[in-house]
Amino acid sequence: MKDRARHFKALDKELAAENDTLKVVTMDMQQLLLCPKSFASAVYYKRKLSVHNFTLYDLKSKDVFCYLWHEGQGGLDSDEFASIIVDFLLSVPDNVESVIFWSDGCTYQNRNANLSSAMKYMFVNNLKPTLKEVHQKYLTRGHTQMEADSVHAAIETNSSKIEVYTPTEWETVIKTQDVKTHTM
Repeated sequence: MKDRARHFKALDKELAAENDTLKVVTMDMQQLLLCPKSFASAVYYKRKLSVHNFTLYDLKSKDVFCYLWHEGQGGLDSDEFASIIVDFLLSVPDNVESVIFWSDGCTYQNRNANLSSAMKYMFVNNLKPTLKEVHQKYLTRGHTQMEADSVHAAIETNSSKIEVYTPTEWETVIKTQDVKTHTM
């Protein structure tokens, strides 16, 4: 099953390379980022602020979009992810008629009624008239390595030797990867 899913993702990537009206995107949530992140042992026992990064990676252009927020601004409920994905869809260029999302099958992030309802609302109310269809496809559980994960690895590598004290500093670290960040 994992090979079959990866095969179809590769086919979608080839289709996007040949077709300017199609956008193929992988999306995933990065492992929790913490503030402060320090090497001082006294900070280890202090209460830390949870910072979240949801990443979308365009397989054709290799553009990366990171949506960053901390626990004081929002949680990890399906409505946060529905808002992010609809925001992304509304931002695609007008020549794009079709978007294919590849992700893991995480229910609260991308496999829920809130996301389906938000996308339906977007289409029914013609919020993005040039967009005709959106497809969601899922990789096999336990085998969800995607291009978005490479961005997460680069962020972790770049932050491994620095201290981070505020969520804004996480945004700066992420921007060193030459990605677009959106804060909630």
